[in-house]
Amino acid sequence: MIIKDIRVYRGRNIYSHRPVIKMVVDIERLDIPTKDIPNFNEKLIKWLPGLSKHSCSYGYEGGFLKRLEEGTYLPHVTEHIILELQNMLGYDIKFGRARNIEGDLYYIIYEYGLEECGIRVGKLAVEMVNKFIQGEEFDLEERLEKIRNIIAEIELGPSTMAIKNEALKARIPVTRVGNGSILRLGYGKYQKMIEGTISQNTSCIAVDIASDKILTKQILKDHGFPVPEGDVAYNEEEAIAIAEEIGYPVAIKPYNGNQGKGVHLNITNREEVSIAYRNAKSYSDLVIVEKHIQGKHYRVLVVGEKVVAVAEKIPAHVIGDGIHTIEELVEMENKNPLRGKGHEKPLTKLTIDTISKMTLKKQGFDLENIPKKGEKVFLRESANLSTGGIAIDKTDDIHPYNIEIAVRAAKAIGLDIAGIDITMEDIKKPLIKENGAIIEINASPGIRMHHYPSKGKPRNVAKAIVDMLFPKGSKATIISEDHLGIDGIETLEDLAFVKALVVEAVKEDGYSVLNADDPMTPYLAQRAKGKIIYFSMYDNNLTVKKHIEKGGIAVYVKDGVIVIANGQIIPVVKIEEIPAALSGKVLYNVENALAAIAASYGVKVPVNIIAKGIKTFYCDTTHNPGRFNLFNVGNFRVLVDYGHNIAGIKSVIEAAQKLDANRLIGVIGVPGDRINS
Repeated sequence: MIIKDIRVYRGRNIYSHRPVIKMVVDIERLDIPTKDIPNFNEKLIKWLPGLSKHSCSYGYEGGFLKRLEEGTYLPHVTEHIILELQNMLGYDIKFGRARNIEGDLYYIIYEYGLEECGIRVGKLAVEMVNKFIQGEEFDLEERLEKIRNIIAEIELGPSTMAIKNEALKARIPVTRVGNGSILRLGYGKYQKMIEGTISQNTSCIAVDIASDKILTKQILKDHGFPVPEGDVAYNEEEAIAIAEEIGYPVAIKPYNGNQGKGVHLNITNREEVSIAYRNAKSYSDLVIVEKHIQGKHYRVLVVGEKVVAVAEKIPAHVIGDGIHTIEELVEMENKNPLRGKGHEKPLTKLTIDTISKMTLKKQGFDLENIPKKGEKVFLRESANLSTGGIAIDKTDDIHPYNIEIAVRAAKAIGLDIAGIDITMEDIKKPLIKENGAIIEINASPGIRMHHYPSKGKPRNVAKAIVDMLFPKGSKATIISEDHLGIDGIETLEDLAFVKALVVEAVKEDGYSVLNADDPMTPYLAQRAKGKIIYFSMYDNNLTVKKHIEKGGIAVYVKDGVIVIANGQIIPVVKIEEIPAALSGKVLYNVENALAAIAASYGVKVPVNIIAKGIKTFYCDTTHNPGRFNLFNVGNFRVLVDYGHNIAGIKSVIEAAQKLDANRLIGVIGVPGDRINS
């Protein structure tokens, strides 16, 4: 069996409302049930015992095994292998289909959790099948481990995943853009992009400011916020001089670092300054030396103009048991299933490096020491989750004045989402210069510490972000021969099936706007979710009449006026008052006006506003370029329209014939013609 093509459908599609992959395979004349291939089924069940839980078409656990016994074919088996491999990799995937195209060609449709994983698993499944057919050995675990490593590199981290899941809960479509942390929430005009916790509303200048720790501190100081005294060191001698000028203890960190890398706190002498400077210098050309602020480390999360979460950050540490060395305790803690590489899990694995050894030395320890039972030994002084720290929720403890401080600080920098790092003894008390300081402001704060605190109540920061981006109708167009012959769409019925995806996606309290004059509309109406608003050019349309009798809403033309029927007849606009319709000569724009009025009414736009919009929308290059635009060129009038299908061109010609021209000359170009590739 060979793979002929792989295509990814990232949104709703004709196969499923979930993202799927379509893999076209050639079975190369192996059109026989797998039970007739020597040892095939036995190997399959041995390597993939989880297949015993697949229900298949029988609808009960073990149904797929029954199909194997009865005799089923390679594409169907491959489909189930793909689903099971994804299950083994941690994705709860169930949807799959295998269908014959023609001859030896089949397509296999399957849901995926992570696109890159889905593609690789599809290829792995085909390779597995071929190995089983040929009787060759196959190391499945080795291949899966390679895919696991790739997943660890490109799977969304807890922060981004939380935002994705919260958007999906709110029924907002989510599309991942590339293999990074960029998500597209929603479609079309109202879509929002977000990368990590930087939204498209976040100012580039604000991010640049937050990335510059000295500039951030200067702006905060100018606004009257307490910040640590300090300066930039260009070399080791300057670092020592600054430290001695402001007085020990000091903190040293990279000028533009992040995630706590290269950060040294509570430095008390010249030797420690030199060591810390060299380490920080490896992360940044410039190094900051500032006064060390004594106290607990707090992260205050601001979204919009609200503080939505507060956490106390505890530096990376181990707790002695009186038996194991510090190095062994680190190894034991790293086996905690909540810890992973980077941001893949709620907590990050502990590391032993220059900073941790220096921190241990300050406490009088080295890696070979055995701490007493219950004794807490710190590996870091900076309290970042990225370096193995943990978080304790303190949202209910923050003083109201500190809430105000945090919101004002975020505004001063210009951030809509910000992590304000505050060091002070107790967040319950008001922050003043004498008891603490704002250490820095993060433009892309991680939110996993708030969603997965080691102690305290989880805070749904992702929901607050989604709600900020989306503060609290769908229209199906005429189905004509446009798109036929593309991607397997051969008939109007095929096209109606595809376009029905639009109305199937409508929310329960939403409306589908359907053209009652289209013969395919009854099919769409059967598949539509939510409620329906019909529109028609005729007041005697039977579908409209029946809909109104049942209490439904309809928009139609009556005596030259577009009206809305919703328990009463509401006049909206006269046909002659619609500029885009040229006094009724451009009939398809009357239809467009009907659809626009129906959609606007469905989302509760006031009728007077709808009428104003229709009366002030023109067919010109400002409002609607390329759609029935008329130009005066010398003694001629030129009509430009981007009609790109038979129905569209026919409608344009019919409208042009009503313009009282002595002669019509048509020029048809193909700037937007579609090609199969």
